[in-house]
Amino acid sequence: MGERICPGLPADWLNAWLAAVGATVLCPDLRLSWTDEPTPVAVLHADGDPLERLRAAWPTVEELAELPIVRRLDGHEELPPNPTVDAYIDRAAVARSDARGWSLSALFTDLAWSEREKAHVIAKGFFTAPAPGPVGTVHDRLLKVADSAPPDQLEQVLAGSGPRVGAFGLGFDVTRLLSRADRTAGQVIPHIEVLAFFGLALLPVRGDGRRAVHRGTAGRGTAFRWWTWRNPLSAASIDALLDLAAVGSSPLRLLGVTRAFETVRYQAPQPESLVALGSRPVR
Repeated sequence: MGERICPGLPADWLNAWLAAVGATVLCPDLRLSWTDEPTPVAVLHADGDPLERLRAAWPTVEELAELPIVRRLDGHEELPPNPTVDAYIDRAAVARSDARGWSLSALFTDLAWSEREKAHVIAKGFFTAPAPGPVGTVHDRLLKVADSAPPDQLEQVLAGSGPRVGAFGLGFDVTRLLSRADRTAGQVIPHIEVLAFFGLALLPVRGDGRRAVHRGTAGRGTAFRWWTWRNPLSAASIDALLDLAAVGSSPLRLLGVTRAFETVRYQAPQPESLVALGSRPVR
């Protein structure tokens, strides 16, 4: 089995962790483990070269444009950032017959909604950050970065030298924010954003009738917690591991979990009012 150590995917960077997980979703032949060091980095495993497997599975912009969360779909209601219940129901019917129907549940839930408007509005999830100006939906943001993410640059990205582009990205990466003195556009690594989107496949939005909570969040959904592990795991195995979020640390260590991190919410001051997610280790 081949393996590739990925310094460009450190575990203490939320988007990189999501990207590493997303690689196993995008390419089911891949397995993921983490190095055993203070700041672990991802290790991709496959029969053959993991990089070549990932390149072969890399989605085209045209394929991503056909996801069930596309804003406008012929014969169906529009799916804006705050869809009505009727629009959600309509699009859920589409998602059920699509292999990437998880893209809808990663962003919205019908188990919580707001009545502040006349039509009920589906509550958005933990990773659906508000965007300044005409940035568009999460799907719009995904297509924008995907257009700047050719698969021939993947080796650079995994090695930690991937190029950054001026873009909002998916909207929650703290590293995109520059200093307050620099008013230029944020900077993201487009390949990381694309893979992080696929990582959301394992983090569906849930609800209790009043609010939306992403899988893995704790304390009334104010923080998301993630782990590293020593054994190569498939997407299905990572999915099972995430179900153990509520258990103590000892059982997790028996399963090979080595370290844990959680989000720290960053709110930029006015007038930007940008929100981003940093991280801190969990002791």
